[in-house]
Amino acid sequence: IIRVLYLDRSNLNDESIKIVADLLRFNKNITAISLNHNNISDEGVKYLCEALQYNDTLNRIELRFNKITNNGMRYFLNLLESNPN
Repeated sequence: IIRVLYLDRSNLNDESIKIVADLLRFNKNITAISLNHNNISDEGVKYLCEALQYNDTLNRIELRFNKITNNGMRYFLNLLESNPN
């Protein structure tokens, strides 16, 4: 069973993150995902946060060195405020 998913430097963009988000939506095995050094923007973060509303097993996500602004971080803040678990 895969618990940690490393997708660093995979040239992922917002469209590919949409696919990853769909996979995470109902995944009950992955507890951590690393998406560092990709081309993910605020739109990709929005997809991730929408999916994570339904995921209660993921407890770590890494997004360093992407194209995420303060607007993208607001999506995470809203997610955490609506679902503190």
